[in-house]
Amino acid sequence: MKVFVFLVALVALICSGCDDTQSGKAPPIAKENDLEPGAQLNNAGVGVAIADMNGDGHLDIVVATPNGVKYFENNSKGAFLDRGVIADSGAQLNNAGIGLAVADIDGNGIPDVVVASPNGVRIIKNPIQQKK
Repeated sequence: MKVFVFLVALVALICSGCDDTQSGKAPPIAKENDLEPGAQLNNAGVGVAIADMNGDGHLDIVVATPNGVKYFENNSKGAFLDRGVIADSGAQLNNAGIGLAVADIDGNGIPDVVVASPNGVRIIKNPIQQKK
């Protein structure tokens, strides 16, 4: 119970510095996006990662599903554009969870996708055209 009270107090302290009303500006309103990852018909979990996949300076969303790796491009206005499946996830026939990570595996400055599924671990070179 003491840990819970401490965490609540810590969150309240951190959030107390988040109020922009003193500057005359209203606090920003979060926009909700219901993105369809493509796994709603499969009894499978999905992995998700946040990274600037196209080099435009905005964080995009990458989701691993049994149907493939989907890419949602940040339009820099608070919404994400569904750009569809960008790679095979390697788990199409499995009803199991899929893990996903994004990192520059080959050292070229462009993030790559790593997918873990019951079929093994796959490294997918980023297929998205870079905007830099």
